[in-house]
Amino acid sequence: MSPTLRRRERGSLTVFMVGAVFAMLLAIGLGVDGSRALQGFLRASGEAQEAARAGADVLDVASVYGGSTPTVDPTGGACAAAALYIGQTGDDMVSCTPSVVDGAQLTVSVSARVPTIFLGLFGVNSFTMKASATAQAIEGT
Repeated sequence: MSPTLRRRERGSLTVFMVGAVFAMLLAIGLGVDGSRALQGFLRASGEAQEAARAGADVLDVASVYGGSTPTVDPTGGACAAAALYIGQTGDDMVSCTPSVVDGAQLTVSVSARVPTIFLGLFGVNSFTMKASATAQAIEGT
């Protein structure tokens, strides 16, 4: 190889290495922050399930003592119990809906904010993960 050709190729490997390191950091960032987003979704899902259970435990007194199927308190006591549980977790309750069909179900939706680690370098500072769950009041429990 002639000395002139060697001088023209000088530094070409450096550009390749910068691109490869950038691509590796991006792949690591997607892996780490993607797993954090999945963990945030699972956390929101678990919190929604527990909040729905807590709310479904607040029953309408008339339905319990009236001999009929127990129903969730429609005046807001069930949603207040669910909101109290979610308030203790530090996440946000998006919605709380007692069932209009049979009155024995309560659906709770939760939103959890998950901060990123690596993707913040590329302008993505957080993910918002949402999940919902339904619990049913059952006689004898």
